[in-house]
Amino acid sequence: MLRTLLLTLSAWLILGSAPPAKPRQIYPPPGDCKDDRGVDRCQAEQQRRMRDLFGVKPIEAHRDAGDQVRRAFYVDGYGRDLVAIAYVRPKGSDPQLSVHFPSRDDGTRPEPLRAMVPYDLWESLIARSAHFDRRLAPLPPEKPTADGDMILCMHSWVYTVEATDPAQGDDQPATLRRRTEDACDNGLTEAYAIELRRAAVPLLPQCARLDPRQHRNEASLLSTCGMLAGDRLAAADVLNRATPFRHTDDSAELAGLFRHDATVDWNGERNAVPLSAAEFWESKTSGEGGSRFYFEEIEGRSAGEVIVRGTLHRSVAGPEGAPEIDEVARVEQVWIVHLGDFVVRSMNVGPFVRKPRR
Repeated sequence: MLRTLLLTLSAWLILGSAPPAKPRQIYPPPGDCKDDRGVDRCQAEQQRRMRDLFGVKPIEAHRDAGDQVRRAFYVDGYGRDLVAIAYVRPKGSDPQLSVHFPSRDDGTRPEPLRAMVPYDLWESLIARSAHFDRRLAPLPPEKPTADGDMILCMHSWVYTVEATDPAQGDDQPATLRRRTEDACDNGLTEAYAIELRRAAVPLLPQCARLDPRQHRNEASLLSTCGMLAGDRLAAADVLNRATPFRHTDDSAELAGLFRHDATVDWNGERNAVPLSAAEFWESKTSGEGGSRFYFEEIEGRSAGEVIVRGTLHRSVAGPEGAPEIDEVARVEQVWIVHLGDFVVRSMNVGPFVRKPRR
């Protein structure tokens, strides 16, 4: 009996000394506007910077001109401004789509992609925008947990959606709505921004030609589509084929992308028997530091010839005790149609130079 009493008392003391249950924390908190780099995308200055980056005018200017607009800005999970998608029905004109790209480091900016918007799609996008600027009621708080668990939402996208509608007679003035939302909120702004990007791709044949499996979502696909030039349908076909160059140096995987007599000129050094072009490429890009190939422009010179331009990045050992040095080289590939498929006919890699640190 005494032993039972002691065990019961011990259990009571242990339970009594346990810390009180803490509510489960959520980070970032609902309503947060910060991107992955900690930039508050709700700030007016950041909104102005973003418009300048994409070269678009303030939504207020569209309102004052009598335009009807549905526009979204997309910031990816690493805090990068990706694209701005605008559906605009200017006063007295037909509705049209514009996909805008951010300005480059040298101050230039790719031309926007443009297309007319069918009437049925336009009416659907207007109807579906009714509540994008509303915030959903928060869910009931979760039950407390013994250890105060934290829910983390990481690398989330951030969306800014703007809308303006012209005046409808004397009793209904022009309206303007705007809302910025983090994807962690799972809210109506994100949902509508997703609808806008999905609707854009089918209106642009060269973008619709890109393999969606190679892109995170439609905004990422549209951003990549901005690289296409010249015969953009041919360029899109090559981009679909060329993707393995971005993530592998395995000659076995790349062999089918080279014509049998393809040449690789590596800053004056060329592949020669017995090394094939794919094996020569692997021998140069593999090893310590590795190399990463980034596409910059895919130009269709004709339906059967496409030029891929980009940069090859690698890290090399610095002086003893110093950090690694980043180097970059210009790359140009010539793709041609051979036996029904695009293949690399030749590739040129320029000299590596030290990459400036930002």
